[in-house]
Amino acid sequence: MPTQGFLLATCGSCKREIRLDRSFAGKQAACPHCRAILKVPATPSEVPDRLFGKQVGNCRLGPRLGAGALGVVYEAEDLTVGGTVAIKLLSSKAATEAEVVTRFVREAELAETIRHPHLVEVRRHGHERGVHWMVMELVAGGTLANLVESAPLPWREALDLVRQAAQAVAHLHQRGILHRDIKPANILWTGGDGGTPKIAKLSDLGLAKQTGSSDDPAAGGLGLTMQGVALGSPAYMPAEQILDTRSVGPSADVYALGVTLYNLVSARLPYEGRSGTEVMQLVLEGSPVPVSDRVAGLPVGVCDLITRCLLKDRSQRPQDGAALVAAIDTALAHPDQPLAPLAVAPRPLPAGRGPWLWIGIVVVVVFLAALFLLFFRASATPVQTSLPPSAR
Repeated sequence: MPTQGFLLATCGSCKREIRLDRSFAGKQAACPHCRAILKVPATPSEVPDRLFGKQVGNCRLGPRLGAGALGVVYEAEDLTVGGTVAIKLLSSKAATEAEVVTRFVREAELAETIRHPHLVEVRRHGHERGVHWMVMELVAGGTLANLVESAPLPWREALDLVRQAAQAVAHLHQRGILHRDIKPANILWTGGDGGTPKIAKLSDLGLAKQTGSSDDPAAGGLGLTMQGVALGSPAYMPAEQILDTRSVGPSADVYALGVTLYNLVSARLPYEGRSGTEVMQLVLEGSPVPVSDRVAGLPVGVCDLITRCLLKDRSQRPQDGAALVAAIDTALAHPDQPLAPLAVAPRPLPAGRGPWLWIGIVVVVVFLAALFLLFFRASATPVQTSLPPSAR
């Protein structure tokens, strides 16, 4: 079974149920979602699951893989086409909130239209007996957050995994879709057996937005922010996303992938605080701890890549997923060479105003020059000091 070797634990801070390697029994682990430290019981209690063996969405439910505030994910047998799948069920409490249901359905509908080797495939969704469900591809390995629980990854392995996720993001960006919630906990992996490379798959399009569309999950005010209106995971959000989730562009996803790479090679975060609000304040006002301070011997090309992704000026980051893939390829090919400066085109003037703006500037300059000349001539005229003849 793909769930062997794992146990479930609940984070006391964010209340999410997470899957951990069984080697963490009796130890401490960081929650991959909120980074709070949780104590894993030495002998986790086996609580019977009342849904085990039930049928939903023409799937027979198996072991529970994890749960969050909005729902639960099970391993299941697909009775429609056969094989093992994952099925996400919206919780009964979440199902009473219209905004949450809308977000769940739009995530499924959007994901069903997209196919890419590094995106988790969503096969179908529906609603029956009061339960909203979504059938997905089962990715057996775990998440990148699980991978880095014990120790940082070698930088080449980390770059390869993030490159795969960036390829998926590039595919989304080409279709005009922004993910807006990229983090290690939302990147799954499989493979890696017998020396074969691991395969990364990006998941969770719950906060994704089609650019130019008015249909935005951020419009409903779901999620965590400083004012309770922006969505995302604080440690992986750039400043512009904290300030206004709905105005971000592709470079916000690039920032999140940069933080993900930082986390994989260091097992730390560029901004660390005691709460989500404190982290967001640091992102807005502080500077990230250089990754070179935390990882001795990390090649300069990799350091430069991470630093560039985390820049506050979004125009100085790689502009989209495709540009990030190209930058990663450069860092992999020449890790000991600094990355070349990013060429950014000058911002164009507003359409239709360019020539008239320059004409206006010239007119103002000529006018000011004429005023200066008149004033100079007036001040240069000799002052009459003698009385006119009529006054003598």
